[in-house]
Amino acid sequence: MSPKTDLELLRKKAYFSYHEDGLLDLMIGLSILGFGLDMAADNAAFLVASWIWVVVYMPLKNRITFPRLGYVRFDDEQDTKKRLLLLLVIGVVVGLLFFGMVVFESQDSLPVSFANWLRTYHMMLIGGLFALPLLGAWLWTAVHRFWIYAVLLEVLIYVGIQIGLEPAVYTMLPGGVIALLGLVFLLRFLHKYPVLAE
Repeated sequence: MSPKTDLELLRKKAYFSYHEDGLLDLMIGLSILGFGLDMAADNAAFLVASWIWVVVYMPLKNRITFPRLGYVRFDDEQDTKKRLLLLLVIGVVVGLLFFGMVVFESQDSLPVSFANWLRTYHMMLIGGLFALPLLGAWLWTAVHRFWIYAVLLEVLIYVGIQIGLEPAVYTMLPGGVIALLGLVFLLRFLHKYPVLAE
């Protein structure tokens, strides 16, 4: 192998190590779980609490991951621009989905067949509000489990609709699974990587 290939493999291995901590999994899983708990309990406190993870993600990364692996900048400026553009596109699509939900609220102007379809499957659109950021996380990090989470989320919502489960149940289920996996990854990461000596 050429030194350039060795360096690229080393870079990929180090990059994936940064995402072994499970923090992003935990954050996304708890956000979905909080959304489901909000639907079950009709208490917005669950929804607000679930999004606190977005605020504490980087402080936790600084406290847990960086002391164990150090800090390295992996991307060049070109990669960063591409990824920011990708996030912008995902943000626009999420916005369009949200707009679709607003349209769902005013179904009177929609064709009857489409309104009926929306009435049955509107939770899949809401699931898309979470699935698209999961796909974005996969494209940003190249960690394949994030696209698996996105598919799992939409499949469980679809199955839940087909078998007649309450929306809160089929929303909490994938959120709980993703959060639990995140916790497992975090505990494994803490065991595998002790804090680096100063």
